[in-house]
Amino acid sequence: MRYPATTLRKKRLRADSCRALSLCMAVVLGWMGWTAVSLPAAAQQASPLFADLGTDAVTLAPSPLSKTGEPAWITEPIPAEATGFVVQGTTPDRNLTGWVRFENGPWRPLRVVFSATGDTFFAGFHGDDAFTAGRFEIRFETRAAVRLSAAGVFDNRKDADREEAVEKHEGKREGKRGDQGEAPPEKTGEVRLQKSGIILPPFMYDRKAWNADPFRGNPVALARPDYRNMAFHHAAGFWATTHEEGLEQLKAIQDLHQNIRGWSDIGYHFVLDQSGRLYQGRPFLRSDASLDSVPALAMGAHVGGHNTGNIGVCMLGCYHPPYIARCIDTLSPPTFDSLAVTFSFLSENYGVSPDNLRGHGQFPGAATSCPGENNLAIFDDLVERIRNLLVTGNAPLGRAALAARSDEDGVVHLSWEFLDARNIAGYRIERVEGPSSVVIFEGDQPQPGDFTDGGATWPGQISYRLYGRSASGREQLLATVAATLERPERHVLTENYPEPFLHTTTIRYYLPQDGIVHLTVFDALGRSVANLAEGTAEDEGWRHIPFDATRLPSGTYFYRLRIEGFSGTTYDKTHSLVRIQ
Repeated sequence: MRYPATTLRKKRLRADSCRALSLCMAVVLGWMGWTAVSLPAAAQQASPLFADLGTDAVTLAPSPLSKTGEPAWITEPIPAEATGFVVQGTTPDRNLTGWVRFENGPWRPLRVVFSATGDTFFAGFHGDDAFTAGRFEIRFETRAAVRLSAAGVFDNRKDADREEAVEKHEGKREGKRGDQGEAPPEKTGEVRLQKSGIILPPFMYDRKAWNADPFRGNPVALARPDYRNMAFHHAAGFWATTHEEGLEQLKAIQDLHQNIRGWSDIGYHFVLDQSGRLYQGRPFLRSDASLDSVPALAMGAHVGGHNTGNIGVCMLGCYHPPYIARCIDTLSPPTFDSLAVTFSFLSENYGVSPDNLRGHGQFPGAATSCPGENNLAIFDDLVERIRNLLVTGNAPLGRAALAARSDEDGVVHLSWEFLDARNIAGYRIERVEGPSSVVIFEGDQPQPGDFTDGGATWPGQISYRLYGRSASGREQLLATVAATLERPERHVLTENYPEPFLHTTTIRYYLPQDGIVHLTVFDALGRSVANLAEGTAEDEGWRHIPFDATRLPSGTYFYRLRIEGFSGTTYDKTHSLVRIQ
């Protein structure tokens, strides 16, 4: 499922309006070595991770100086009862400290949590007191610029991700439906999955790896009675490409969720970094369980009102241009594969159909852009990959190596070998150029081989994929390799291949620009025997033209390429070719 185009346009307009308003109302205050920039809180969709906190947005404005003469900011009256307050911003000062108070009440210290990468921070507090019909005032102490982008309030009493909360608000024990603040579980119908039975779980770094703090309280079972949905998130401002950064970000997000938002633990069940590594978020109901044992999952806190039966998976990084500056991440192929395997394993083993996978913003009432426009653009491809894996599985058929070398004539020379072929009954090699792919070679016996590919037309980088096939027809990607086709600055006519040839050969040429093409084959007496191309050719790129000489006698022939431009003939070249019998 994707957002309709009209919805996306409305979101863009709202976000643009918010940014314009923020710039107009920016106020720079300086006093006693303090520097701060305050912006009105943007819409929730301007910060997916902020929206994941389940807050009601409020707007910040400059406040009169407090009695101590310090700069401060004040919110609009809060829309409902609240037990906590949080702001998101950026600053290079990691020694940032701040305070908050309700109306003229006592100042409370803010908990400040920084992303492990970049300069994004969250600051807030939560407690047992209920505030209503008033305003929060905040201030920061820092010698660097502070930019606030969002602010919100929340009510911890509506949370029910642990047994104590369910018992307190409903008088019901674990296993009951209808948590406080939760919508009734959706009626998704009977889940019918085609299961391969051979989807291996991805390697997962458990909570010990990132030194997780303990769960606070007693967790509630996620399936009550069933697992019903899977949710796809991204963590804007919290990105990680290395293992070390991933470990630090898990710890930072847990700090945010536990110590600012007041949840019992990190809200997501699983988190992936931008290199595709998988990390455990929430603890399993049985703490010593491993992922391959298909452990019972605990209730999460990631989609307000829709957490029951909903498995939350978050991608570190920001995937939502143009609403957020520098929010331009895209999933690399290995990361996309890792995400697909993760969701496929969850789908098969927890009984959730790929039809019930949704981005955070696709749940009813979720006012957020999460998981980002770039991820929504590949959402259908992700669901299709999950469906394929539910049929083919990811248990390895074998191992293979594939190598590629390109030459200046735009021909790619491939070679391969099979390192483990125990379950491989056949194989094929695909060439991938941009969005399209084509099979260029197939084999029945898994043995070393080579192939010269002269059919590529895409100037620049292309890739090749080697797929293995089992006796039962299950296919699996075994190896990939990239090659770069030369992008000549002038016209090129290459030697035909193969040469000499028996029946068919291929002629290749390169056009650096549009032109009128004439490609003709002549015999030794200069008579035309074949007209292979005639007419206007648009766009630069390699062309490959097959020449079938089955009806011609053996001997030497000549092929001539003539290109006409606006100023007459711009290129004229002739090569010979030899047909044998």
